[in-house]
Amino acid sequence: MSRALLVALCVLAAGCTSQARIAGDHELSDRELVAAARRPLVAYAGDGRAAADLIDAAEAMRSRLDREGYPLAQVTAEAGSPPSFRVVQGARVALEGIDFTGEAGLPPGELLAAAAVEPWYTSATASAVRGRVVRALRGAGHLQATVAEPVEAWSADRSRVRLVVTVQAGPRFALGATRLELVAGSDPGGRWEGLLGQLTLLLDAPGTPVLPRTVSGMTARLRGRLLDLGHLQATVVASPRVQPGSELVEVGFAVSPGPVHVLRRLAVDGGVRSAPGFVAARLGGLQAGQPLSQGAIDQAVTALLSTGLFRRVDALPTSGAANADGTVPDDLAVRLRELPTQHVDFGLGYGSYERFRGGVTYVDEHLFGQGLRFSAGVEVSTVGWEANASLVDPFRFGPGRRVTLDVAVLERREPSFSHQEVSTGLNFTRRFKPALDPVPWETRTGWRFARSEDYAIEAVDEGEQPEPLYTTSTLSLELRRDSREPRVIDPENGMLSRVGVGWSAPPLGATVDYGELTGEWSGAWSPAPWLVATVRGAATTRDPGVVEGLPIGERLFMGGADTVRSYSQDDLGPRAANGEPLGGLTSAVANLELRWRLFSDYREVEIATFYDLGTVDPDAWSLDAPWGSGLGAGLRYRTPVGPVRLDAAVDPRDDLGADQDWAVHLTVGFAF
Repeated sequence: MSRALLVALCVLAAGCTSQARIAGDHELSDRELVAAARRPLVAYAGDGRAAADLIDAAEAMRSRLDREGYPLAQVTAEAGSPPSFRVVQGARVALEGIDFTGEAGLPPGELLAAAAVEPWYTSATASAVRGRVVRALRGAGHLQATVAEPVEAWSADRSRVRLVVTVQAGPRFALGATRLELVAGSDPGGRWEGLLGQLTLLLDAPGTPVLPRTVSGMTARLRGRLLDLGHLQATVVASPRVQPGSELVEVGFAVSPGPVHVLRRLAVDGGVRSAPGFVAARLGGLQAGQPLSQGAIDQAVTALLSTGLFRRVDALPTSGAANADGTVPDDLAVRLRELPTQHVDFGLGYGSYERFRGGVTYVDEHLFGQGLRFSAGVEVSTVGWEANASLVDPFRFGPGRRVTLDVAVLERREPSFSHQEVSTGLNFTRRFKPALDPVPWETRTGWRFARSEDYAIEAVDEGEQPEPLYTTSTLSLELRRDSREPRVIDPENGMLSRVGVGWSAPPLGATVDYGELTGEWSGAWSPAPWLVATVRGAATTRDPGVVEGLPIGERLFMGGADTVRSYSQDDLGPRAANGEPLGGLTSAVANLELRWRLFSDYREVEIATFYDLGTVDPDAWSLDAPWGSGLGAGLRYRTPVGPVRLDAAVDPRDDLGADQDWAVHLTVGFAF
């Protein structure tokens, strides 16, 4: 099966229907040029070979060459089946520099930084430079700045060009004075005079450079403040004027506050599965008898949508007749449209050790209408099975805090023993400043109790009598930050950093006591669209307490598709007298992998080259045991659920007693 899948993926990567013939010398591949003109070529083949489609295809290829720095390129087309295109690429043009003349207004260095040009010249470079320089000048207060079309100065061989840009910055305007006044007739009872003092604090100070957004920004702040005070019909009109003979701008604001709207009644409709208390907790800023703030309405809508449980939330106020004190009572209707929150997920996969595996999971993301996430499922493979259930509360303890309760029962056959386990755990996760940091640090604090049995143990030294039944009760703390993207199962950029400690002890109900320290760092970079580099380093040590060793089910193993790939599952590390893997108390692994995307039209196909290094030491806090290595290559096919991976690796030294000095791993789908 492994060989058949490898052949199929190679055929898919190499296969391509010929849509056009390309002639002429050019740096871009024929495949890249055809890809640039794919749409008009498809239209040409399907619309009776219209000449206009052929012209569009030639122009698309020319534009593609232009973007790569060949603005003098020419592409001519000739009808046929398939059509033919002749490419005259011309020299690749380098932008030698930019010279600014006239009244620059800003230092040349700032103007060059604003231009932000690429090293290669294209037909769009000149207009892009002009637009960026204009924006930079006006953003610095030169509101009347003009920039002429850049003049091109070409080298004799047409391989280099220098731009000359003429700038007339004009005056740099600053804020002279501001004034606020109520629109005549908008405050017949004199109720809102006190507002002007509050609103004045929101205006920019005199002398501030006047930018394109300065006046609109002050107007928005004034109206936003009025909306927050319940003046839902407020209007603010700005009237800027340049003082004659100066560079100062006076701005007057005409304010019409309108009446204050007060919440009279709040009605919620459409929350079929949502408990009233769950919705009310997110509408806490909307209180009857209080001014109906637009900010409170927006905050309530955002709080409901951010749960991920609603497709749409509408807040619709309805005004009643005005009261004698100038207030207007409003009834607010909040209409909810819930998303489907109950589903059954199926998973299928394959692993070199587990062979075929699959699972089914029932998920309810809105249990009891309280936003609780409940899941229960079963996973099976040829070497074991697991039944598990979990309950997650992501809302009750505040933003960025999550509590998880889980239980599991499993039975699994490992290479040198079998393991049964019944466990339960309680975990608390906290993300620091989740609203400010898009990738925040988080802590994971947990407790896990497990009753385990190891049986059919083949890795036994002479005279050793292992205890088959034991319990662990572990307190753990982990600090982590994960910025991998676009997906953690197949990252192209970002890093994972984590460090954790654990302690299993008799006072917590354990018969096996030990302390654990673990750490991991991994990073991914994509220096080019056709290359992704990944690096990982990880280590764990477990230090037993009153006993000298740990049951085999609590020891550390290495080898397999995710660690050192020149070894089969758990085949790297200490061995019993009979040669079976015995496990150890300290493990460390390092991986370096380059993923090559060599087929521009099939970026989901990757060729990988990698080097792995790892060890398992029988003692805690020690890395003196021999290290195993793996040098190899593989093939990847990326899917929405993760990559299909076929890896082959060899250990050049082969001195650790493994069954063989090479291994092949095929992994599909999720990890079991």
